[in-house]
Amino acid sequence: MTQSLGCNHAVGRSIQVTAGEGELFTYVYNADDPQYESPRPYFHPMRTLTGDLVTVYRPWDHLWHKGLSWSLPHFGHDNFWGGPTFTTEHGYKPLDNNGSQDHDRVDSLEVSDDGVRFAHHLSWHTQSGKHVVDESRTIITRLADDGWVLVYETAMTNVSGDTIQIGSPTTAGTHRSGSSAPRTSPPSASRRSSPKNSPSPPTRPSASGTPYS
Repeated sequence: MTQSLGCNHAVGRSIQVTAGEGELFTYVYNADDPQYESPRPYFHPMRTLTGDLVTVYRPWDHLWHKGLSWSLPHFGHDNFWGGPTFTTEHGYKPLDNNGSQDHDRVDSLEVSDDGVRFAHHLSWHTQSGKHVVDESRTIITRLADDGWVLVYETAMTNVSGDTIQIGSPTTAGTHRSGSSAPRTSPPSASRRSSPKNSPSPPTRPSASGTPYS
C-alpha cells in the first residue's frame, strides 16, 4: 500500500510529519529549554518508516543533546551547543555563554501526499541577549523507494557587526597539543543535506549519543 505524508501543526510550538498512520518525526521549532542547554529547534522523536526510533532526547550524561539539531559549540566566544565550554586554561567548564536560537515566525507550511515543506525564521542571541545571527531555515520531507528523505537547508547571516570565528573543542585545543585558528565565518552561509531512512546529521549538528561534550 502506498503511504501518503501528512502533517500535524502545534501552532507556535512544533510540527509532526507522518507517513500513513505512523510518525516520521516531530520538529520542535520553538524550544523552551533551560539556558544552560542552549535552547534551539530539534527533531525528536525521529523514526524510520517501520517505526524504529533513531534519536535520543536529553541523555543523562549530556542533557543538552536533543535528538537531531543544528548547533555550534564555539561560535566566537559563545556556545550554541549547550553544556560546558572547553578552554585550554580550564578544560570543560560551565560559562555564562550559552546562546539560544529563537523562533521568530513561520514563513511557509506546504503539505501534499508526497511532500511536506516547512520554513521559518530564527534569531540567534547570546546569553546576554545580543542578536548575532539571522537564519532562514527550511525542512523538506519526501518519501523514497527505500525509506524517506529529509532535506535541511539553512542560510545564516552575521548581523553582530563583528567577525565571528567558528570552531570546536578540537580547534580550541583538545585532542592535540597547541591549537589551530578556527575559520572565520562569512557574512552568510548555506548548507544542504539529504539524510535518508536512518537520518545522519546534516553539516555536523549535535546528535544525541555523539562523543562530543
